[in-house]
Amino acid sequence: FPHVPRSAQSEFHVLTVGNSLIAHVQTAHSDFRHPMHDHAFWRGVLDDPGRLDQVWTFLRDNPERRSAEIHSLTAYMRERRLTPDRVMLYPVGTRTPSNEVVRSALVRYFKDEEFLLFDPPPTPAFMPEPPADEHEVFRRGLLHLLDHLIEIGRSAQDFAQKVCFNPTGGYKAHVIIMGIAAFLTGGTLYYMHEEFQRIIEFPPVFYYPSREELTAFSRFIESADLMLEPRPEQIKRWIDYGLVALDLNGGSGRGARLALTPRGKVWYEFFLAEARPAATDPPEDDSDSRFPEA
Repeated sequence: FPHVPRSAQSEFHVLTVGNSLIAHVQTAHSDFRHPMHDHAFWRGVLDDPGRLDQVWTFLRDNPERRSAEIHSLTAYMRERRLTPDRVMLYPVGTRTPSNEVVRSALVRYFKDEEFLLFDPPPTPAFMPEPPADEHEVFRRGLLHLLDHLIEIGRSAQDFAQKVCFNPTGGYKAHVIIMGIAAFLTGGTLYYMHEEFQRIIEFPPVFYYPSREELTAFSRFIESADLMLEPRPEQIKRWIDYGLVALDLNGGSGRGARLALTPRGKVWYEFFLAEARPAATDPPEDDSDSRFPEA
């Protein structure tokens, strides 16, 4: 992120970008009725300013009805009486032409509405072209997305009062990964419930490992170069859960070593928080000490 002043009033929202807008466009305009995997057609739309303007105009005429992303975000803001100057947005899409069409229209809309907008690069494609192994690319893309969202959520906590994750507009895989990222980073997860037509905000959810497991993990990562060996089953579990990964270029010349992942860092910080002695005196006020006044 570029330098962003810390604000006691601001919220940072990560939005998944799906293709609901295209579905609505296709209902109204028959010339857009091509499958999402017809990459050649959607690349043509991306390269045609006139067609992009057509999508943008369609969105602008009724944004809440034609975009799941805008509908859920606007409902959240309306319920909490938030204005665009207090909301920072990070729209996450996939590297596919159809999704880029949607993302470009949303970015244009949010800029016109004067949100503070971070325009990230798209995450790896979930629909790669042959001859790629689609299943493997999909699997790797999910892990990449999870680590990316964890890092984004943690970084945003440095300057925003509240970090939110909104998976309403995304694909099913987006929803799962974004939920995990929100729970791991302590962020707020919300979505628009279609039947209630209300925003549902999830309660905090997280898996807490045993004290023994956290202690072993802490000793492991605090060793000189992550070569301290706990029990083999613990190493296997940490690798399986993505807490550590093989680093073939690291270490001290002794070959491959284990490197901490973003998920592992979250685990370790939970250990430090749990191990920190409890305060004996109550605070003088109920302000959040993580966000002192500037």
